[in-house]
Amino acid sequence: MSPEELAERHPLVHHVTTGGAWEAISRTGLLSTRALLDRFEVPEPDRGTLLSRPRPVPVELTHPRHGRAVIFDNRPLRLPILQRCLDCSVEEFCRELNARVFFWATERRLENHLRARGHRGRRRDVITVSTRRLLEECGPAVTLCAFNSGSTLYPNAPRRGPASFRPVADYPYDEERRRRGRSNALAEVCVSGQVARIDDVVERVVRIDADGERTRVA
Repeated sequence: MSPEELAERHPLVHHVTTGGAWEAISRTGLLSTRALLDRFEVPEPDRGTLLSRPRPVPVELTHPRHGRAVIFDNRPLRLPILQRCLDCSVEEFCRELNARVFFWATERRLENHLRARGHRGRRRDVITVSTRRLLEECGPAVTLCAFNSGSTLYPNAPRRGPASFRPVADYPYDEERRRRGRSNALAEVCVSGQVARIDDVVERVVRIDADGERTRVA
């Protein structure tokens, strides 16, 4: 799959973050969990625990200079199912997840995510970016995944590991489309590390209140 094909088939991709976070993200960039821990200077052993294990609850970070940030929980990663479907250790896979920023490849997947139990009644910011500009900005740091890599809710969860995240040029889009259907050929667009110049790629930001009301804020 070429970058041009990806941008044509999925022109916009969507990242969900804590409600009210956009203003800080606009200043600092959109950071992976690992990059956020670096920025907030989280020491060991807390740093290692946050990177290597599923988080049962959201974690709030504070810093005298950078303020406050919240890391989402990993409750959809049910450990017994995760352990059965991994091609690596739990620690290694969690570190893979925490090294990336994730975007939903379709609006349908975004809306399904927002309707999930863990998001109901919570304030969220949805950052929608141009795939073409994201590829221009982040290039080789972009990888693709065919399924929701952060969820093992059901016993038939797909097998997963570091190889689940494929470079754009190596992603078998047509094969996944035949296997999963056109609308499920691609689930996630991922960026290793961070999207430093997020303002250069953003198309819009929508803030969702606890009651579900949506307001465009950028």
